[in-house]
Amino acid sequence: MELDSNNPIPLHVQLKNILEEQILQGYYKEKIPSERELMDMYSVSRSTVREAVSILVREGILQKVHGKGTFVSAKPIQEWIKMINYTETIKAMGIQLLEHGS
Repeated sequence: MELDSNNPIPLHVQLKNILEEQILQGYYKEKIPSERELMDMYSVSRSTVREAVSILVREGILQKVHGKGTFVSAKPIQEWIKMINYTETIKAMGIQLLEHGS
């Protein structure tokens, strides 16, 4: 996946979404690449990488360990997946309810 500088969505949000998707798909199970590696992989600045990672840390998806790196949070991921499944179920029910009501 590549970032699109012409996209109105800020680069750090695009990067956050890519990382989030990769974590959800199991591409990163324990540790994500270093800031430098992410900068090189996506051709972005350190501040873009830091902002994307900071959002994921605030959301409980990633955990920073000083001097060790940034790791995928195990427990929140399980709850996050449950929440996504729950949301999908609710959406599906909503669609069915709308169909029955028409």
